[in-house]
Amino acid sequence: MEINQQELKLIKKQIHFDKAINIRYILKMPDHKSPQFSIIIPLYNKEAYIIRALTSALNQTFSDFEIIIINDACTDNSLYRIKEIKDKRLRILHRETPGPGGYAARNLGIAHAQGAFISFLDADDEWMPCYLEQIILLINKYPQAGAYFTAYESIFDNRKKINKFSLKNKQWKTKYVSRKEFFLSVARSMSPVLTSCFTVKKKCIREAGGFPEGKCKKGGDVETWMRIGLLCDFSWSSYKGLIYYGNIPDQVTAIYSGPEVPYAYHSAKKILDKLDKKQAFLIKKYVNYYIKWNIQRSLIRNQIMKELLYVYFKEVNITVYIFYKILYSLPSLLRTVFYKFYNNLKKIIQSMLIFPIF
Repeated sequence: MEINQQELKLIKKQIHFDKAINIRYILKMPDHKSPQFSIIIPLYNKEAYIIRALTSALNQTFSDFEIIIINDACTDNSLYRIKEIKDKRLRILHRETPGPGGYAARNLGIAHAQGAFISFLDADDEWMPCYLEQIILLINKYPQAGAYFTAYESIFDNRKKINKFSLKNKQWKTKYVSRKEFFLSVARSMSPVLTSCFTVKKKCIREAGGFPEGKCKKGGDVETWMRIGLLCDFSWSSYKGLIYYGNIPDQVTAIYSGPEVPYAYHSAKKILDKLDKKQAFLIKKYVNYYIKWNIQRSLIRNQIMKELLYVYFKEVNITVYIFYKILYSLPSLLRTVFYKFYNNLKKIIQSMLIFPIF
């Protein structure tokens, strides 16, 4: 449901100005039969973190939303923790069998969502108070976009880091992100988005087919963004809307961390012949990034997986292909020494640059 001009006037009347923190909005929408947002939180054994995530959603300055928690067959005390919270905006759905990556859980939430926009939040992440407020501003500023996201901060071992896309675009408060820019940003190792700071029009993600449940154990989110990117453009806010906590037990990236051919490749192969040349080029560049990421994982773990080179779209990244083909051809010890040297050198160079190197 789009916001009409009358509703915008009502919003503006409820804006409160606090000079100490510049302009701060406390937004409340008029009552609707359906909420503006459906916040979907898959939950599997996150009793130590779920209250933090849930509280960060309930404390949003924009309050016209519902929260759908999908119990993905938890075996710990997560359900007992959330049942302590009484809020009419909160619903709990149940699945009998846990699904890898939370993809089936998210699809169940999408199927039951009443809001016009779907926002995703993982049970071990945390929103900043104005996240939904910023998404509303993007929705109204860029009505032609179909998906929206904000800057985010990652925390690994108590080290904080802002994502590269946000650093590159720090001169902007908001930005319209074409699908071309989205795909190429990923290809340049500057992925703009994480699942927990991604909001999309419900009709758009339903048309895209939702998440690939039952088809992969990891990488289903980036494959979903690929399909959404073929349907609509994006928009971005420099507001740090999310704190992503890494190194959490039972995270998908921790459980399934070995190298593999990414699911996005298998999905792309099915549609490439249906795309025009420009679209096919962008999709190949996008998928190559995730193949390259798995090649790098294989080198770090000394688990050489030549299939990754076979599926790499070398016609759009020949230099990178040749570089990793040479590495793969080296003897194990020499390959390990050379790659460690290369990685250390790359870190030094990238610390002085915004644009990453391969």
